[in-house]
Amino acid sequence: GSVRYALGQYSLAVADYDRAIALDPTFAEAYFNRGATYMAQGEREKAIKDLKKFLELSTDPSWRQVAQQKLRELGAQ
Repeated sequence: GSVRYALGQYSLAVADYDRAIALDPTFAEAYFNRGATYMAQGEREKAIKDLKKFLELSTDPSWRQVAQQKLRELGAQ
């Protein structure tokens, strides 16, 4: 998903993250990355939902700060 995101292949990246989440619904990084991809696509509500789910699952303080910043950018906090 990350490579496809970097190439601007957002729909394919989302599909990759969807598969990762289907395999492991607790995989926090997949929610963060899918949220960032939705953000790049202008899918505000979907991005907010995924970033909030990431915050529920993640314990990494530095990545939590990044997710909170993205939520602020989206006007969700």
